Amino acid sequence: MKELRPAIIRMYQNGIPMREISRLLDVPKSTVINDIKCFEETGANEDRAKRLQEPQKTINECEECSSGIQRPKKTLHESWPKN
Repeated sequence: MKELRPAIIRMYQNGIPMREISRLLDVPKSTVINDIKCFEETGANEDRAKRLQEPQKTINECEECSSGIQRPKKTLHESWPKN
């Protein structure tokens, strides 16, 4: 979709409604909205810089989470009644 971004911006600047741009280029309306919003925020057609996120911890790595968790004594398979 990145290759369509300049066309989306040009069409929008020429007064074509977002719904019409979406229909003409056969792209989701959300793509048109996001591309226009990005252009208005940055003034450029490039992608926005990605926000860096801390990697999420697993339950075993998180001391707050794992302190109150007890492991089951039996698995579900072991505790299932046998016929």
